[in-house]
Amino acid sequence: MKFPNGPQTPAVVQMLHWIVNPMSFMEACAKSYGEIFTLRLDNNLPPLVIVSNPQAQQQIFPRFSSFPVSHWECIH
Repeated sequence: MKFPNGPQTPAVVQMLHWIVNPMSFMEACAKSYGEIFTLRLDNNLPPLVIVSNPQAQQQIFPRFSSFPVSHWECIH
């Protein structure tokens, strides 16, 4: 399966960015790779696909459209 583009840095480096400053890391990834991107945080876990656009989230998960869209949207 082909995943959306994302950082090519080693998983351990991505995990450190995620732990130290997750919002800044995700914002930088969205700026570089678009509103849908893939993170690889651990070589023993499957890749994590992030959808940063609230409207896209609602289209992907219509059943949950009555819930707050995301924490990301709430802080901006």
